[in-house]
Amino acid sequence: MPMLTTEQFAERVKPIEAKLRAYARTFAFTQDAVEDLVQDVKVIALTKLASYDPTTGQDGLLAWLKSILTNLGLRYRKQMAQHSELPWSNLTTDDNGYSAEMQIEYALAEREAEQDWEEERELRREDELGRSALIYRLVDLTDLQRKCMDARLAGEEQAVTAKRLDISQSMVSQHVKAALKKLRK
Repeated sequence: MPMLTTEQFAERVKPIEAKLRAYARTFAFTQDAVEDLVQDVKVIALTKLASYDPTTGQDGLLAWLKSILTNLGLRYRKQMAQHSELPWSNLTTDDNGYSAEMQIEYALAEREAEQDWEEERELRREDELGRSALIYRLVDLTDLQRKCMDARLAGEEQAVTAKRLDISQSMVSQHVKAALKKLRK
């Protein structure tokens, strides 16, 4: 089985680091801890590079690194619980009969869901802004038309846009109509 060089390994890991970080968030509370986990995974992987089969491609590499990360992440959580950095020992059974561990798991799942939602919202916003920027580059809009269209895409009410741009509400409407007319051509 051919073995990767350190440089080849680094090149292959680069495109999947974001996925590793996302997975590391299931184990760690802070961004620093996530970065530490990902760094530790890479170090361990480098020391065990001879056991990795490079013919498995990116999917195989990601699966291999995730298995290392799972072991590290579980060990990390256990250490945090033992050192009382997590509130394991301070929690008892709550009013609904949920144990401390269940409460923590729920809090972790809730945090992860919130992070996923934030990432999804940011990606949608970037995608939306990217599409509008592309459209604006293709069409010759005036500065006010651009600002009024941006506000409309962001869901801002015309009255708010008018006040912010120091123009009348009917002018905002006219700029939006003119921009839409140009965009439809």
